Order: sequence, then structure tokens, then C-alpha cells
Amino acid sequence: MMEIVRGAVFDILQARLHGVRKLSSGGSWLDLYSGTGSVGIEALSRGCDSAHFVEMDPWIATNVLKANLEYTAFSELSVVHVMKTEAFLQQPPGPGCKPFDFISVTPPYEAVNYNTLMGQLSTSYVLGQDTFVVVEYPSEVDIIEGCGPLVKILNRKYGRTHLAIYGPEWATKR
Repeated sequence: MMEIVRGAVFDILQARLHGVRKLSSGGSWLDLYSGTGSVGIEALSRGCDSAHFVEMDPWIATNVLKANLEYTAFSELSVVHVMKTEAFLQQPPGPGCKPFDFISVTPPYEAVNYNTLMGQLSTSYVLGQDTFVVVEYPSEVDIIEGCGPLVKILNRKYGRTHLAIYGPEWATKR
């Protein structure tokens, strides 16, 4: 995700949370298709308590993502899952697992079927009633209007990049 888009995402989320809680007051972040980890690391830098990163390439996970977490001193707050996002979403929850507060979905555009991905996400334990989901997608894709119990609260365009943000119904009124 481009830096300018990342900044916009966090500004939008904070505006939607205004009066409810601050993004900086904690929360858990799930960074799917994490690559370098830039989105999850940004979440940690803005006050999230923990972040889980899902990256399927072992080399990138070890030599880029984990290196970035060490460089930013966020290793202690992070868990790196080296596996495909689709497999991660299909896992049953482990003991003590609960839905994430925030989820970012930034797949390589040509490597994913967005309808399938959103269907998997909407039925996974990672998604809760009050989760916010940020999906980056190309302009050629028609993104769905809802994700499990969540509604699309906005859709923005940044050049060829589109962002859909899903959240609880109460967030549409902010």
C-alpha cells in the first residue's frame, strides 16, 4: 500500500472511531498479504497493541518482514504467520483466539479472486461484529457491498488503487 494511501486509511479509521475510542488506545491488527509489513507496522506505530502478519513467501517473511519488525522494535508485539492468506482464514480458532479489531487486505491484484477472498474473510473467526476491514483492490474489480456482519462504509479511489472500508453499522453515521 502506498504511503499516501496508508496515511489516508488511518485518518479515515480515526474519524470513524471519533467519540467511540481512539485508534491509539490499542486494538489488534491483522495484516493479510503483508509483504514488507508496512500497514501492520503503521498500525503498531499509531498505538495498536498487537499485529499479526500473514505472508506466504518464507524468504520475504524472514528477510524483509521480520527484519522490518526488528528495525522498528515491534517484534515483541507481532506474530508472523508464514502461510497463504486463504489457508490462514480457513483455520479454526486456537485457544483464546478472538476476532481482530482491524484487518488490512492488500493482495497482489492479479493473484486473487476478490469475491472468493471476501467470502472466506466473511466466514472466518478473524472477523467480528465491530471489526474494521480495509481492502485495497484494482479499478477493474467490482467489490462487494458487505463482509459478513459488516457494511461498506466508504469507497475511495487513489489513481488505479481503490480502497473499500467495511465496518459496523454504527460507523456509517460518523
